[in-house]
Amino acid sequence: MRKNCFCILFVCVFMNASLAQKGLEWMPTWERSVLDSVMNLHYLNQENYIPDSKTLIRVNKGMISSNVHIASKDSHFLTLLDIVQPFRLTDSMLIPNVQEWINKEHIFLAKSLIKSIYGEENAKNWGNYVRYLSKEEVEKNFNADTVICISLPPMYEEYYAKPYPYCQVLIIQKEERGCLPMYFLYDEEGKKNLDQHIIAMMSSLRYGEEKPLLRKLINEDVVFFVPNPQQKKQNIIR
Repeated sequence: MRKNCFCILFVCVFMNASLAQKGLEWMPTWERSVLDSVMNLHYLNQENYIPDSKTLIRVNKGMISSNVHIASKDSHFLTLLDIVQPFRLTDSMLIPNVQEWINKEHIFLAKSLIKSIYGEENAKNWGNYVRYLSKEEVEKNFNADTVICISLPPMYEEYYAKPYPYCQVLIIQKEERGCLPMYFLYDEEGKKNLDQHIIAMMSSLRYGEEKPLLRKLINEDVVFFVPNPQQKKQNIIR
């Protein structure tokens, strides 16, 4: 009995140490599990920025809702992390090739965002509204495969989230890991130091080198694909 208790304690301590090393311990359990176990993303706290998960912030009347955000200490710049809902067993039944789809999810999200802001007609030419970072920038800053940048028009009356009339979006993606949209909200003062803020946020998140081994979250019906050459016919586990 004591041996079992010791084993459980050891596992808990090990997991907490692992999360601390990745800088994710400030996040709620579900969001932390997605970034750690599914995406293997590391967070490095930046000077003059405060991570927080106590307040739910809605952007543009519910365009996104996130309780995981990083604020500058002067309150002129705010980054929201829109952690994407993982696939469930029912999703795998509707989508023939889950692994291929999730590797293109960043494109789907970019198109959906442009459609919601600029309208369906403009969304047909969504490529005109985005900019891809170079391969060198992507690997250096995020250890990712793709980063899409989207500048949204100012909203002086409705605001994206008060008191921020400006918004830029960065969607980072890595094969077999999924993607993470980052919403940069800022006011007039934040605009003056925008490059400095974005550089700091680009230095805060990075994909780990190793592929995550754990692909199971809290709920039993949540599934994730396992990139394993020996499992050609079965890309998901429960």
